[in-house]
Amino acid sequence: MNKTNFIQTGGWPLKGERLQEMQTAYQTLNAFGALAGNLTIISGCELVGSTVKNGFVYIDNELLEFREAVVAVDSTVIIIEENVDRAFKNGVVKTVHTIRYATFGTNPEESWLWSDFIRPLEIKTLNARIGLIEKKLAIFQQGGVVFAWFKPLNQIP
Repeated sequence: MNKTNFIQTGGWPLKGERLQEMQTAYQTLNAFGALAGNLTIISGCELVGSTVKNGFVYIDNELLEFREAVVAVDSTVIIIEENVDRAFKNGVVKTVHTIRYATFGTNPEESWLWSDFIRPLEIKTLNARIGLIEKKLAIFQQGGVVFAWFKPLNQIP
């Protein structure tokens, strides 16, 4: 992992390059969502009454905050982008930050059914299940158990 040493004497050079290095570091966090897969609920998003609470979801290789909203049977998830604009010293107003989050809404160009989202099992639970399956299937490995077949040879599957 890349590191930035902020605690230094002599005047730390806060330039655009340093800020881009931090932005790049944050983008690597999206890779963790790939462990769960596309259209997954990473955390939160609990259903309380008819409202899905705040949380995090993974959509198309991007980990996004999910903002609380009322859910219906056919609700679709959309991505909202909100620009944060600031005036510069020369008087020009520019976008300095873009906030992206998911919530329920309509977008004819790009949306996903909430019913397509899943909450994956924790890795510990998956490992326990795999271990149990491997134990049960061990007898079918080479050198395992011989089963008696009480039918003619031509009926062996």
